[in-house]
Amino acid sequence: MSRNDSKFTLFKPNFYIAFFASLFIAGVSALFAGAASANDDQLHQFPLVVDGEGFRTYLFLTDFSDSGNRCLLELGGAGLEVARFEENAALTVSGESAEIMLGGTGGVMLRTAGKRDLALGYANIDCVEPAAARMLLVRESAGEPIAMTSLDPVQTRNSFQFPVLHRLGRFALVVANDNAMDATCAVELETAAGMSADGGNVNIPAWSTMVRFLDEIVPLPETADGGTAGVSCSRAVTALGLPFGSSDIAALESFDLEVHDESQAYQILPLVFDGGGFQSHLLVTNLADAGNQCSIHFHGAGVSTARFPTTEDVTKDGFRRAMFELKEDGGSISMLSFGRHFHAYGYAVLDCIAPVAARNLLSLSSEDAIAGMAAVPPTQMAAEVEFPVAPQLSRMAFFLTNASEADASCELSLAANGRDEPISAEMAIQIESESTSLRFLADSLEIPDDFPGGAATLSCDRNILAVALSYAGSAFAAISPVVVKVDTSPVFGEDSVIENQSYPEGEEIEKLQLPEATGGNGELAYSLTPGVPGTTFDPATRELTGTPARPGAYELTFTATDDDGDHVSLDFTVTVKPKPQPESDPESESEPDSVSDGGGAKQSSSPDTGDCRVGYRITPVNRYCLFHHQGALFFSFSISKNPDGSWQGVYSGALVEGFTAGPARLTSGDGFLAVRASDNATWTILRLPRLDFRD
Repeated sequence: MSRNDSKFTLFKPNFYIAFFASLFIAGVSALFAGAASANDDQLHQFPLVVDGEGFRTYLFLTDFSDSGNRCLLELGGAGLEVARFEENAALTVSGESAEIMLGGTGGVMLRTAGKRDLALGYANIDCVEPAAARMLLVRESAGEPIAMTSLDPVQTRNSFQFPVLHRLGRFALVVANDNAMDATCAVELETAAGMSADGGNVNIPAWSTMVRFLDEIVPLPETADGGTAGVSCSRAVTALGLPFGSSDIAALESFDLEVHDESQAYQILPLVFDGGGFQSHLLVTNLADAGNQCSIHFHGAGVSTARFPTTEDVTKDGFRRAMFELKEDGGSISMLSFGRHFHAYGYAVLDCIAPVAARNLLSLSSEDAIAGMAAVPPTQMAAEVEFPVAPQLSRMAFFLTNASEADASCELSLAANGRDEPISAEMAIQIESESTSLRFLADSLEIPDDFPGGAATLSCDRNILAVALSYAGSAFAAISPVVVKVDTSPVFGEDSVIENQSYPEGEEIEKLQLPEATGGNGELAYSLTPGVPGTTFDPATRELTGTPARPGAYELTFTATDDDGDHVSLDFTVTVKPKPQPESDPESESEPDSVSDGGGAKQSSSPDTGDCRVGYRITPVNRYCLFHHQGALFFSFSISKNPDGSWQGVYSGALVEGFTAGPARLTSGDGFLAVRASDNATWTILRLPRLDFRD
């Protein structure tokens, strides 16, 4: 067992008295002040806030703006006023609402006191600029957490669906009605085999929240082996599902069969954990109208299809891959690992034909009872992420997944609320390709005794997937990250092609506008290399201007580079044609000295090193021409007259800068010359000027 694996002895089952049945469910109905229905980077709605009799709610806000931010916090629910939150320099209470000032490192963490009578409701957060919001519900005993679950903002919907898993204990339905009129919701239960079980109706008063056990709404068969609960409401509401274990809870966000996008057909579950009492319950639900075919591929040492039982619904393809088919209209599949092997963790890649909803219900069992549980949803790949860290909940384990084919390196730091200097780890975290790495916050950083709460940041050199487990005893919660930066590369559009250009020497060209790239991180910088003598490239306008000063064929590379060095390039050729020169008088031209090339033809030993230009007059005497490319000799060229009176040219010789060329014959007219580098791998195509062979 590795050092990291031994850390999981902290999750020893520690059973506590039933707490939600008598305390939490007591608040069956509460009055609400109204909430926003939007759920984006500025508006956030949480359908459940709990405080009192040992319950606390932690609210974490992270600012995404560059110059600070301001958010309005409103609470709804009988007795759930803003004054229940502890004093904080960033919080200004004004009547039934409060203003939260964001900015600086570590974000803002607010928590309720947990010492008054039990009250529950929901929160509405409206920010001026984009911000991220997370919540954590915690039950404490003698100042120590004994149960917890994380919450993300929830969207309003008219219909939604939950998985019902009896092995996790009783299932509670939480519904918040943000309307001026009552809402009526019909609840229908469907068995795991897809058969309709039973149904019932529930009424949610206007501006109120309701918490009810599912078996109080719908009679559950004693032999029920799980299934789904479908809920259809007369008005748009927000809802959560809360499975109750022996001493822990897990919040399940509902999903809408009518709302999805094509990107949901391919998803990565960042954590599949099995062994030593831990079990992964993989749930996949079809969001498409027709049947859906899927495959799931497991990655990580020890994580394989052998961790899951063989069923009629799932076909195993070796140790790493399994396949299954989902029925239309919300058909689902359930895969529960054994949990009795040694510890193993990794990730799973889900690839379906059509969109699906997926999650992993991670649980810890002892003596056939659930001691801890958490819902682990798919997460977004990112190069920099943040996790909220509460003062009493700083015991955190990070599972970092690198799904790429190259290794990743990450830096870990911890920023405290209101403090300028973050605490940085001395060593980087290395994550091998296609693997999951486990790191504990306390192993990497020394957390001060007076730590007031803040944020742990992971900055990586490539995109990874990350999820954190905050734990205390046997209770734990899965915390999804706040995405700070996604590492993207710049790209040119599909139609971005730069045509090869041809310009005459010594004449000003018409400006050439090069294409614009998109994507990447930060501002894009443009370059054009190696350039054409006499011309100028302006990176700001992406324009090439000027007057070509030297003939030749120039292979150019146009590159867009982002702030972290990712780049994309386009190649094209600029040919500068030599300007015409006057024809020389054959009567006044003396015959140069010449030497034999061994084949009957003669090559001139004349020091004539000028280019053979358009219209250059060739006398009956053989002439030896030297061609230059960017100031360097790249081949020699001799001409001779054939017996039939025609002319031909032959090039030969060594090319500079690693290029060589063998003999080849050229005829009068335009042509191209292909030369190959000495490594036989690189070719360059050069355009020849027009050669006018004549007497």
